Amino acid sequence: MKPRRDAVTKWLPLALIVAGGCGYVLLSFLIRPEERHPTLKVVNFDSKMVEEMGRYQRFAWKFSVENPSDEPIRFGASFIWKDADGFILDSAPVYGKFAQPGVSEFSGNWPIKATTAERIRVIGVQLK
Repeated sequence: MKPRRDAVTKWLPLALIVAGGCGYVLLSFLIRPEERHPTLKVVNFDSKMVEEMGRYQRFAWKFSVENPSDEPIRFGASFIWKDADGFILDSAPVYGKFAQPGVSEFSGNWPIKATTAERIRVIGVQLK
């Protein structure tokens, strides 16, 4: 069964620790990805198993990001694999990438336990 595509996450968690007179207070709230990268947009994404390695399977992933601005934008992302109930089974971090003006494609691969890979039903990308 091919995993369905998940919508890009609409909100990102952000936590701050504020020093007070009696100690520290943890403030947690959500921000929209558009507020962090106002112009970046995930255009498409996909993933497939490319190698079986005994107890692990290697999954290739790729996604395209559109940058309509005139300047390169540095960003991070996570490629996410979820089960049928929407729980995250695994994620591949993507650090320090630059989206050039126009559409840029990024790709990589990630090992996932074979027993976990059997339960993948949803894939997605989250910009950070």
